[in-house]
Amino acid sequence: MVSSVFGQRAPSKARLISRLVLGLDGRLREAEHIYEYSSDRECLFRIERTQAARPFVLSDGTVVTPGDPLVELHFWNEHIYARAAGAEAFSWGKRMRRAFVNSLIELSDFLDGRGEYDRVAAVTGDLGVAIAGRSEQLLRVCQVYGFERVDDGRPVSMTEHLHRAGQNVLALLLTLAVNPLSARLDVLTRTHMRVAMSRAELTSRYGGQPFRGR
Repeated sequence: MVSSVFGQRAPSKARLISRLVLGLDGRLREAEHIYEYSSDRECLFRIERTQAARPFVLSDGTVVTPGDPLVELHFWNEHIYARAAGAEAFSWGKRMRRAFVNSLIELSDFLDGRGEYDRVAAVTGDLGVAIAGRSEQLLRVCQVYGFERVDDGRPVSMTEHLHRAGQNVLALLLTLAVNPLSARLDVLTRTHMRVAMSRAELTSRYGGQPFRGR
């Protein structure tokens, strides 16, 4: 476990560092055109309009070729609940599952209501896993919600490798800023795996569905 930089001896310094890190994250999101599609306080994702870098085929027959328009999911870090333990773990898991489903319901409605997303072939995400052996476990969770693995996320160029390293550093800083007790140094060496869900599958599973109760 990483010793928190937000120690009890310097709370004002902790708040300053937190503001700086979140400010940096906001500037990077603005530069990369990552934005909120929901104003709900429990929405777990932001999105980015992007294009496929590699070809892949999904189980429902959707074929994605390089250059096809995609929607990339990014975790909304400030909305990720601190993981609970013991007796509270069950309620934590229930709340996360509900928020995950509601976030996808809102995403489906958002995309269907805007013509500029009509050609989006799939929704994708990059799963960064810091703990060895957790990749398959996390993949099984994603499959419950309709996602499937499309590649192992290995960088194919030095540029992509450096970008990935920068993402890992930022992920650690954001964890320190938002939930310092859960920060771990192995975030810096986390592995990556890409998952995707076709637009048709997103609509079939979540389109027109009511919000799950809070």
